[in-house]
Amino acid sequence: MFDRLKKVFGKPAESVVAAAGDTPLEVWASSLGFVVARKPGTDEFSLSGAVDGRPFRLDRTAPSRAFIVDKELRARAELDVDPEVSVMVINRQLRDALEKKAYENYTDSLQTTLDTSMPEEVRWLAMYDEAGWETGAVPGFWERYSIVADLREHAQAWVGPELMQALVDWPQPTAQAQAPFIMILQRGKLYLRMEFSPAELSTLQHATGVFTTGCAAALARWSRAKGP
Repeated sequence: MFDRLKKVFGKPAESVVAAAGDTPLEVWASSLGFVVARKPGTDEFSLSGAVDGRPFRLDRTAPSRAFIVDKELRARAELDVDPEVSVMVINRQLRDALEKKAYENYTDSLQTTLDTSMPEEVRWLAMYDEAGWETGAVPGFWERYSIVADLREHAQAWVGPELMQALVDWPQPTAQAQAPFIMILQRGKLYLRMEFSPAELSTLQHATGVFTTGCAAALARWSRAKGP
């Protein structure tokens, strides 16, 4: 994945100055032209860069979802791609847990409508159908992940073999299969949210590679500059 990132970004841009430091995180980030900013007195940090000129930011921070324990890795990229495309990739263990929790909540309170206080991911599962296909799928992907989308064609156009492979090739695949993971393409932006504990550099490197691969795939298909 580290080699793949080098191919995506090439040489660091001359206008980007990486944060001074000689920790493994700073050394790796600097080699790709990323900038690292640390939050004083904590183990939290932000990593910023760009994919094909589109800025992205990745943060290690306190969790914003109840299903994430300890620390969260959260990323966002302003891609300016077709805002009508809506696709979510979610690991199956989390999907099952969210659907079970939502069902229990609705049953307990006898609700007949979707609770707007529920996490956005639950609303996605209620609004959109699961999209699945076999032709071109990477072995083991569907056992690990579920995809929901506004249109199946959008999901297929974005989640190709390269992104699928990145999503199954984690440094610790067994542990990662159980850790909450969500990546959402909507309103022209790409978001990633995942549990990040323990905070291992190899996991961060791979997560960055997964996210930037997702960015590149969306830009290749729906970049405004390329047209429809």
